[in-house]
Amino acid sequence: MKISHALIAVLAFALGLTFLVSADTPRMAIFSEAVSDPASQADGAMIANNITAEGAILGDFCLASFSVDVLDVTVSCAITAAGVATVVIQNESGSALDLAAHTQRVAVFKSSQF
Repeated sequence: MKISHALIAVLAFALGLTFLVSADTPRMAIFSEAVSDPASQADGAMIANNITAEGAILGDFCLASFSVDVLDVTVSCAITAAGVATVVIQNESGSALDLAAHTQRVAVFKSSQF
């Protein structure tokens, strides 16, 4: 069974593992995080948070995760500029929602590896 480098990177990120990459090895995954404490959101409201993801370029793949429960919240992540991952959360709960302060993490996978 052949396992891709992208799958290994996703599994490492999910397990909280880190791995070393030598200076002459191209980076296939970029991991970054930021603390967020959004204001209360009305139903249907969206909040965007930009997270620095050095080395990310337009067209790269982006996944977001949160350190709190995001039940009834739609989450999306996209590379919106060189080095910037934008995480968007939208309240779909039917009522106001106030997420606690949390850490947002992004994993960016280089589109050139696929």
